[in-house]
Amino acid sequence: MRPKLPCLLMALVLPACTPKPEKTPFEARNLLIISVDTYRRDYLARYGSDRGLTPFMDELAARSLALDRHSSCSDWTLPGVLCAANGRDTLDLGYVAKLPSTYRELVPERPSLASWMRDQGFYTQLITSNGWLDGDWHHDSGWSYVEHPRSDGARTLWDYSLTKLEEAKLSDETMEDGWFIQLHLKEAHSPYTPPDAYLDGLAALGEIDYDLTTSIGHDDARFGLQGMEPEERELVMDHLELRYDGEMAYEDDLIAEIWADANSRGLLENTLVVVWTDHGEQQYEREHWGHAYELYQEEVGALALFWHRDIQPRSWIEPTSHIDIAPTILQWFDLPIPSEVTGYPAGEAPFDRPIYQDTVGRVGPLIRVNRGDLSMHYDYQAGSLEVYDTAADPSQSTDLYDPFDPDHTSLWELTDAYADELEPLVQEYQRGEAAR
Repeated sequence: MRPKLPCLLMALVLPACTPKPEKTPFEARNLLIISVDTYRRDYLARYGSDRGLTPFMDELAARSLALDRHSSCSDWTLPGVLCAANGRDTLDLGYVAKLPSTYRELVPERPSLASWMRDQGFYTQLITSNGWLDGDWHHDSGWSYVEHPRSDGARTLWDYSLTKLEEAKLSDETMEDGWFIQLHLKEAHSPYTPPDAYLDGLAALGEIDYDLTTSIGHDDARFGLQGMEPEERELVMDHLELRYDGEMAYEDDLIAEIWADANSRGLLENTLVVVWTDHGEQQYEREHWGHAYELYQEEVGALALFWHRDIQPRSWIEPTSHIDIAPTILQWFDLPIPSEVTGYPAGEAPFDRPIYQDTVGRVGPLIRVNRGDLSMHYDYQAGSLEVYDTAADPSQSTDLYDPFDPDHTSLWELTDAYADELEPLVQEYQRGEAAR
């Protein structure tokens, strides 16, 4: 099987498109997904940073098809990963992921990108550093092999993946139908503990009363920020930010190292590489530090990059979601897109299609509905509503909500209908009356 880049996707990456097969400029036989945990996309130069902490990712984005208004469908790992794998919202599965431990439920068995590609003859492998993706929660029978090696180290995971790939090749020497490998990396997840070489300037900050190298110390610090005196809060946040900066720089170097190794082994020769991030990380923009709090851009903004050795770099600037990743990949490999998939291949979605995001995280159920440039936030319990113009105000700092605005009313109708579907799945929470 040697799937070729189809015409609809070619229109995004090439100056002109023709349906004739002989005009297809390159082929991809294998798929490598590098999914990255807790990654703020605004650390890339492409999205406004001038600090130079991510030179490899900056270069990769410049050489890829980049979805430049992309977002996850949630603000924490499990629901974000499910949307990317399934090509549809988790609510379509009759399921909602819940972070509070007393309310958690197993993900139901369902078809996914892994199962669709395995059905087409691909060897499929998932190596994850995050337990939300292993068989305890994220059961997915589409993987030929899945492992959570209990290591956060990106290089360790890559070496482990290579070993398992070689073992698979020994049992299937030709592997003619290609392979699909996903690595899920989590260096930037708390606690932030990069090597000392990435912590330049730490000693100059001054001491704090928290050990940020442990999960307990990190959580004590970030959960206690609101109760601190302003001077102490600023110092603790300086420490947290410097450590997160170090993790981002360290992870950039690790991904560059994995890339170089894959290239030296010839594994990128005929391979589509997709890099996406599951969610971001709030840095007290809204008086919280971390994720699984709210559905604003700092937590749900995400990367989605598609790279092939012969791709013509291109930007897609209309809104996209994690549910679009799977159909974009399937179209790239000229595989059928199942009818249950509600996402679109990149470049094919109507500009005004609704994009849904939800979370049952640290502050209870929240819903965000996006249509075109407008975004509505709904607090399921409090009933509060906010509306933002994400094109003019990407940081979502100016609430425009007007109950008499017809566009806002239309958004509320979509939001209300979504909340109606969500309600039987979150009976632990009381739905508040919308403040309209």
